[in-house]
Amino acid sequence: MNKSILLLILLLNISVFGSAQSKPDAMPVYPGCEQTSQKMPCLKKQLLHLISNNFNDALLHAVKDTAQVNMMISFTINFDGSIGNINIQSPYQSLNKEMERVINLVPKLVPAKAHRDPISIQYQLPLSFEIKN
Repeated sequence: MNKSILLLILLLNISVFGSAQSKPDAMPVYPGCEQTSQKMPCLKKQLLHLISNNFNDALLHAVKDTAQVNMMISFTINFDGSIGNINIQSPYQSLNKEMERVINLVPKLVPAKAHRDPISIQYQLPLSFEIKN
């Protein structure tokens, strides 16, 4: 990521699809995080690493009317660990498309489980890009 762009992570929200009986016993696991006891922080760190290494920050320089761009990223980690239902919200269509491209790079995850059965989980990731001159 270009040094003139600062990525600020606001928080990571997780919600579960399905009924209240489908609350996860085990959360999704990012490849490489299987052996750590801190699986959720590892997943978050890996997602942020993927975004910061793959997002084309030159597109942020094209946004000249603001010093900060806020995005809401949401996606589903499906029963099979694949990513689906990607939804990116920001005022800038070019940034939305770029973020969708990057989220599509997320490798297959170990899915969340409830009662030993894989379940789908919805993730929301609010991001803020601060553009520095």
